[in-house]
Amino acid sequence: MLNFIKDILFPIECLFCKKYGAWLCADCAQDINETPKQYCPKCKRLNDWGELCSDCRGTLHLNGIWVAGDYADKKLSDLIKKYKYNFLKGLGEILADFVINFLNKKIFTNQHHAILNNALKIRRDNIIIMPVPLSRRRQRWRGFNQSEIISDYIAVKLNIETGKDLKRIKNKKPQAQLDEKHRRQNLAKTFIWNGANLNNKKIILVDDVVTTGTTLNECAEVLKAAGAAEVWGLVIAGRQ
Repeated sequence: MLNFIKDILFPIECLFCKKYGAWLCADCAQDINETPKQYCPKCKRLNDWGELCSDCRGTLHLNGIWVAGDYADKKLSDLIKKYKYNFLKGLGEILADFVINFLNKKIFTNQHHAILNNALKIRRDNIIIMPVPLSRRRQRWRGFNQSEIISDYIAVKLNIETGKDLKRIKNKKPQAQLDEKHRRQNLAKTFIWNGANLNNKKIILVDDVVTTGTTLNECAEVLKAAGAAEVWGLVIAGRQ
């Protein structure tokens, strides 16, 4: 009854064409394209899997980052902004479905599955998916962790184990305001692992947007110190 009353008083309509029924209608969803190419998270050189290229290997704790979309896509960036800053929590599942479609087409397809098993050594039964954590203050202000909603949804849909023992212990300046050097300084010693040994698990670390990859890399350092074999970032959109 409460939901019925809410729908009458505050009807949900497409954020772009105003069609009634959903925050993103099927027609507008078709306008949002997945990123056709992945790239090395360090030097941005294009490659197939988003892994660190041979020249950059060893410079980051991350093994790579999978980028589902392009932040330059106005509809996609608008969805992310409204999700995070207008507190439209219902957009989480819409954005998670976008990421799942990307994973199924580019990462977990039958054609590529053998490559992942043999080259990247990723098996679904050996994966833990987890969100980049927010500080308590930021989560209280927003009311939810946008990455956690997406991570949980993906975990259920793809039957992947989820973990939430990665914690943020410091409040820092928003990363978007800083250059790469100051991003690293801003995030130093910000994350801790508060769980059991990860026993060579492969971690998929979910965040909304990646620019330099500093946040994901700081998390990866902590996760590998806790026993993770590999850490891969997974983001809705990349911003270069």
